[in-house]
Amino acid sequence: MFVVLTDVESVRDDRHTCTAFSVIIHYSYTAMGIWLALLCWAAFKAVTQGVIGGRLTAYSLLAWGLPLISVGVALLVNMQKYGTDPRCMIAFDNEIKWLFFGPLLIFATFGFLLACIVLCNLTTTQMRYEWIISDLNPVCFGLAFVCIYFGLTWSAGIPAYFVFSWTFDIPSFYPLFQVMNAYMGILILLLLGFHSPRWRGVVFRKQIEERKLREQQQAEEKPIVEKPPEPEPEPLGRKIYNAGS
Repeated sequence: MFVVLTDVESVRDDRHTCTAFSVIIHYSYTAMGIWLALLCWAAFKAVTQGVIGGRLTAYSLLAWGLPLISVGVALLVNMQKYGTDPRCMIAFDNEIKWLFFGPLLIFATFGFLLACIVLCNLTTTQMRYEWIISDLNPVCFGLAFVCIYFGLTWSAGIPAYFVFSWTFDIPSFYPLFQVMNAYMGILILLLLGFHSPRWRGVVFRKQIEERKLREQQQAEEKPIVEKPPEPEPEPLGRKIYNAGS
């Protein structure tokens, strides 16, 4: 949302507003990249070692704490230049922008590699329960695709926001980046949300319970069809008599 709002002229013209938007974009997208990498790492540990759960607190500290370091370093390097980009993307200088784009692409690549390893090892997983494997399979597919899309989106952001000598000779990548970035949330909702059986079970729990209740009521109301009585078998003596005659 904040990336889209940077196209508003009033946001770009005000230096303080542009700096605030740069900080929010820097922090939020770095946290998003770290969360994707940590989710892939958790899936990797579950498949290769059978370790499930128990690390949410540590992951939360990493995902919300490391972006603060990245933003702090960028502000420490040159606070005067932070927020000077015409499109409010960190700063005008490429060196400061790399403090944002570099870790972002590293986390996306790391998460994608882990997701691919998980997909290749789902058939030989160390987990014992089949229901966990069935839940993890679609999540890993979704994570792999989201990491690819996330990396491609911000790779397109390099020629869109960076100033190189060759960027003046090619068409602008900024519209492509904005479109790809706009669909990021939708893809995450579809691939990591609706594609996951557990997510659907939690979100649509009420609807699922109501459907099961209706099916149970319909089964109870269904009339019981009585089978016609089977014919009694003939006595053994009669069969022998008929055979002899």
